[in-house]
Amino acid sequence: MLFQVTAIILLLVFYGCYFGKMFLQKRQGIQTDQIGKGKTGTAKVIETLMKITTILVPLVEVICIIKEKYYGILEEIYDE
Repeated sequence: MLFQVTAIILLLVFYGCYFGKMFLQKRQGIQTDQIGKGKTGTAKVIETLMKITTILVPLVEVICIIKEKYYGILEEIYDE
């Protein structure tokens, strides 16, 4: 349980800073969300997928923490 709480707090701090900075810069007229803009074809598709991934990754991370699913190196550590 301590691992879950710590992980969620760290995610909230990191993504709070990340998305908060983007929001504050947008209010100042600084455009930080450039992914996919002005592109066509394959480049636009790839950059749009990157943008979607950037938004979905925090959600997936929280779900994995809550469900206690450890993947990759964490799985090996916790199986021992």
